[in-house]
Formats: sequence, structure tokens, C-alpha cells
Amino acid sequence: MPAPVCSPIAWQKVTLQLTEIVIEDRKLSDQINVYGDMIRTKRRLAVVLLLTPVLSSAAQACRCLPPPPPKEAMEKSAAVFFGRALSVENKGGNISIKFAVERTWKGVDSKEIVVVTPTNSCGRTFEKGKQYIIYATADKGGALGTNLCDRTKSSEQAADDLKALGDGKEPIEKK
Repeated sequence: MPAPVCSPIAWQKVTLQLTEIVIEDRKLSDQINVYGDMIRTKRRLAVVLLLTPVLSSAAQACRCLPPPPPKEAMEKSAAVFFGRALSVENKGGNISIKFAVERTWKGVDSKEIVVVTPTNSCGRTFEKGKQYIIYATADKGGALGTNLCDRTKSSEQAADDLKALGDGKEPIEKK
């Protein structure tokens, strides 16, 4: 049996229908890609939103203005002294440092004093046995504290402060 012969017009109709099918298929494929991209973007956004509080709290940095010169910092502080760290202990949300006071300029008369610093990003790092000049603030109960925004520094960095503040005085009593 001979193969059927299509007229040129019938062939054009078939070709046009096939072209329309291919175009529709591409449109659907593009829509599927767009929806897939939207779903992936939404998933990524959800992950970022879920992690933002965790990451931002861990990454918060302490923001401070530069400390004032030594004498001005002393005026603004509740206590200023030079001493050696006898102990450094983590107590809850703070680090408690016990100092042997060697020289005092303000607010400290005893030979030993405890100062706290927060454990967060604003807290200072202290090493047992090392000497520091401490510029401390006091809370309502009179407890002394220091942080990165204070002028407190190690003895290696304190030459300018010690020169500007003068000799100070020796502590007189043990608390």
C-alpha cells in the first residue's frame, strides 16, 4: 500500500500544531524553573531568618568611644588603682578578679579588692599574676566593675597613665 500523501496545507497545519506544542512546553518549563527558583529562594530566606538571631547575638561587638585622657577618666571613675590579679573566676555572667592593690588614686583604700567584668563581648581579659591599672565604675551597691569601654589596661600599656596620674598612694587597710 502506498504511503498517504499530505497536501501542503495539511502539512503546514501539522507543523504549526507541533510548533505550538513545543512553545507551550517551553513556557511550562520556564514556569517550572521560575517556581523552582522561588521555592529555593524561600527556603534559603527561611534558613537565614531562623539563624539571624543566633548569629547576631554571637557576633555583637562592644562599641565604645575612645577613652578620655587619664585624669579625665579618673574623674569619671568610681575607683582608680594599680594592682596584681590574685585570682580570676567565672561567676555566672561575670568574671570576678581579686586584686592586690599596690597604688591607689581614687576610691580604694584596702590592700585587696574585687572587680568584675562581663563575660560578653564588652568584658576584659585578665590573667592571674599580671599587673593592671584599673579604672572602675561602681553599681548601686558599690561593687566595682570594668569593661572594654573603660581606660583599664595592663601594666605594659599603662606608662602614659601612670605618668599622668602621678605617684598615687599606698593602700592602708585590708578589707
